[in-house]
Amino acid sequence: MKKFLSLLICISMLIISGCSVKQLSREEQLAIQQNNMKAASKNYKGFTKNEIANAAEKVLYLIDPTDAKIIHQENKVINYRYFVMYLGFGSIVGYDTWVVTMKELKDKSFDVSVMVGTISNSGLFVTIPQPKSSAELNFETNALDEAESMLFFERLDYFLGINPNWRSCENIKKWVEENNYQGIAQEAYSRHLYPIYTPFKNNELPLICGHNWVGIEDKSPEYLNKKK
Repeated sequence: MKKFLSLLICISMLIISGCSVKQLSREEQLAIQQNNMKAASKNYKGFTKNEIANAAEKVLYLIDPTDAKIIHQENKVINYRYFVMYLGFGSIVGYDTWVVTMKELKDKSFDVSVMVGTISNSGLFVTIPQPKSSAELNFETNALDEAESMLFFERLDYFLGINPNWRSCENIKKWVEENNYQGIAQEAYSRHLYPIYTPFKNNELPLICGHNWVGIEDKSPEYLNKKK
């Protein structure tokens, strides 16, 4: 409840006048982008494209099974995730567009990258925005936060059999807090506000795990067996 009230206050301020933040310098923003781009790509050898794609689908699906819409393309796995938040003064509706790309190299390995774009509307009477297509996303500006990419690839490794341990959202939040991790807020909660790089110090990751405060339970791999 405290998390919800805090977010409600911040969103209210954002819509009315904008939350007061300290802008990062050009050098700081570029450094963050470079770190994010590096963390959002990983090389896999000894696996087929289908094996990687099927593992990626499971990771994306478990983020929010109720609203996941998985689409497979030749070299991509895309998840359009619809979300809605009902607030005292109205609601926020929008889409997360997740794109996992698999690029085959000469040595038969694959460079796998993950990016995401978010678009939303808010207010008393809102129209549902159209989700971003994969062509509309820009990897340089829509790479996941470094800690979120780490969590994504750890979960991908789990489904590929590389890592026997599944890291929960609660576990990664503890890691963020214990390591004093500084992340960034890339998207504002309005299509009228441009994405901004603002530092935040929090034990929640906004995209993979941050939706828990609206009642979305962190799903473990066992959930895949229960839905069959």
